[in-house]
Amino acid sequence: MNLDHNLLVSDVMRNSVAGQIEALKSLETRINGSFTAALELLAECRGRTILFGMKQSGLVGQKIAATLNATGLSTHILNAAETWEDNLSMIGPGDVIIMLSYSGRTGELLRLYPAIRQMGNKVIAITGDPAGPVAEQADIVLDASVVESREDREPAPTTYTTVLLAIGDLLAETLIRRRLFSSPEAQQSDQNVVGLLTSDSI
Repeated sequence: MNLDHNLLVSDVMRNSVAGQIEALKSLETRINGSFTAALELLAECRGRTILFGMKQSGLVGQKIAATLNATGLSTHILNAAETWEDNLSMIGPGDVIIMLSYSGRTGELLRLYPAIRQMGNKVIAITGDPAGPVAEQADIVLDASVVESREDREPAPTTYTTVLLAIGDLLAETLIRRRLFSSPEAQQSDQNVVGLLTSDSI
């Protein structure tokens, strides 16, 4: 590689980091009552939390599910492409559904809504389009929108996945801190959870 090429590569890397930092700063300004409502819904969940996502959203959803599980909240992620209206029997009446969608128009998620609505489950949508159809049918919408160039958006929505991951982490961390202010038994339990989340085994 020549010097000019190395400088170009370095600029692309710096721009990528700068873009993700700006996206996280923007997310910070959007933390509002919807995030509080989502937190309360998860904290009061007496069943499980079920995540649905496709492609990159689904992959990040696996990390979110693992982190929420570590807080003591039973969490599972299902492949929306392999889930149909007639095989949603695994969802219980007390389960909370989280829909993950970059475009806000993911067809595999939209076709599940009628059955989920019929069962009466609450739905949280975390989406890059808070005005899209995935968000419109949800009870709570968490805005994961980002500003990305067309070149960045089409092959892999990298900035969006950073924001999505941050939302999952902030929900998990706040769940732990919320419980630390509750009963002594919960405080002891959550001290164990904090130890697990910060252990070298992760």
